[in-house]
Amino acid sequence: MSAIIKNVTLFLLLGAIAFLGCWKDNAEDNPPAKTKADLLIGKWLITGITTSPARDANGDGTKETDVFAVTKLCNRDFLYIFKPAGVFQLDLGEIKCTTDEGQPEPASWVLSGDQKTVTVTEDGGSSDVFEILQLDDNTLKLRFPNVYSNGAIHQDLLTFRRL
Repeated sequence: MSAIIKNVTLFLLLGAIAFLGCWKDNAEDNPPAKTKADLLIGKWLITGITTSPARDANGDGTKETDVFAVTKLCNRDFLYIFKPAGVFQLDLGEIKCTTDEGQPEPASWVLSGDQKTVTVTEDGGSSDVFEILQLDDNTLKLRFPNVYSNGAIHQDLLTFRRL
């Protein structure tokens, strides 16, 4: 009878070890959710610009809502780079519109308390406030009220993909 008890005990012990070996730490299964700041940090390539109402974005006399489609190639490879500690950098990309075109100075960024907007402030103090419409691991969509010198206000939607 002792051989049966030993075998049963050994079987139960091995089963418990196998069960505990497969047990995963709950933290591995459920990592902490990323904050909007965590999601925002990184390099974002602009992939679309639409505007409402339609405007003549390229000066050809025709109003359009898809601004990106008529944007010069030298302005289509911009990177918006959100760095930790609130540092923002606009990278004008590889294709330059002029030979003397340099990169803009770094700026700063801050999320609003409700995390629905991000404000980018240049060194000189001018700020732009962008409404965050979508922000996940791959896509960023920002709405920006673009005010022109003639007083017209257009709602521009900027779409980015993470690099």
